[in-house]
Amino acid sequence: MTALILCALLAIVDGDTVRLDCGAGNERVRIYGLDCPERRDPGGPLATRTLRTMLQGKRIEIKRRGRDRYGRTVAKVFADGRDVTCGMIRARVCGEFTKYSKGEYAECK
Repeated sequence: MTALILCALLAIVDGDTVRLDCGAGNERVRIYGLDCPERRDPGGPLATRTLRTMLQGKRIEIKRRGRDRYGRTVAKVFADGRDVTCGMIRARVCGEFTKYSKGEYAECK
């Protein structure tokens, strides 16, 4: 089982990508299982604001899952122990990226 890694929030890129410092400096992290509109698409600014609200001032931990085709870390992200993917889906600002998560977040809808 992969351990949780404590990180510091550096920036919110968009609704499903953040920049974190997890001990090795600036790391782009794609949030596992989350599919949000792009920043400039309808719903994108709302998803970005919602993610910022969920993460700012919280204890951020990640569980790495691998890398995507753009070289970003793909990770489950937790804010004060709560799964951010589930929170964003429940807030109805993003959907589940079932191509990769295979329905893992079905209970969050």
